[in-house]
Amino acid sequence: MRKVDVMEIKTIKIMTIILLHSRRLKNFVGAANGSVERETLEHLIDLVEAYEQIHFPVDTPDKLL
Repeated sequence: MRKVDVMEIKTIKIMTIILLHSRRLKNFVGAANGSVERETLEHLIDLVEAYEQIHFPVDTPDKLL
């Protein structure tokens, strides 16, 4: 049996949480502005975007000559 790294477990746990939140997003797409559902949608989007910026940063592309 292979030894599992603690960081690997944390990464799997975090990815599972993000996957669950991203699935919840589908439930709120199309919600009316000002509704509780819309506020929930915007909050979930903020959480997913913050996670992506921290764990999957995208470098600005180099200029093409």
